Amino acid sequence: MAKKKTIRTIPQERAPIREQVPAERIKNFAEVAHGFRIEDALHEAERCLLCPDPACIAGCPVGIDIPGFIVKISAKDFRGAYDVISDTNLLPAVCGRVCPQETQCEGVCPVGETLEPVAIGRLERFVGDQAIQEGWTSIPYIEPKGFKVGIVAPGPRAWPVLQTWRRRAAKSRSTRPSICPEACCATASPISGCPTK
Repeated sequence: MAKKKTIRTIPQERAPIREQVPAERIKNFAEVAHGFRIEDALHEAERCLLCPDPACIAGCPVGIDIPGFIVKISAKDFRGAYDVISDTNLLPAVCGRVCPQETQCEGVCPVGETLEPVAIGRLERFVGDQAIQEGWTSIPYIEPKGFKVGIVAPGPRAWPVLQTWRRRAAKSRSTRPSICPEACCATASPISGCPTK
């Protein structure tokens, strides 16, 4: 049986995130923060206490099994970590960058009462970036309920919603959604003159 982690036995310092040097970043539009390397992710995963009643899951709006994916990172099973995250969240690379973790999952982390909290968002971003680099996909299973979906959004804003719906429809083996660039099919009763019908 593994020894129980305590605040005194975990790494005390948060893994630093690499950034572009100012002389480079003033000349480009690339991300300033580069994200974790594998050794950084392993270091940060070791800081998780694996609480028996994890407050971080309750603090996460989508309820990601945070200790579950951190255990997978510690075991160097990055694909397994991605599978755990994608059970509830299809966009870990995005959420790892833009979610306000400091007030959500990291804000309630018990490690944060004494030290800096575990960098959950950075770990999620690391897993999401690995998934993009390796081409991993995970299609969640959704029970078909016989409903229709209309996506009303101009241009590129509809794309992530459409991609998510396609994955869900493919997984549940339900009918494929109709794609209407004119957004005329978004109403409950599609217009009879729709170009996609």
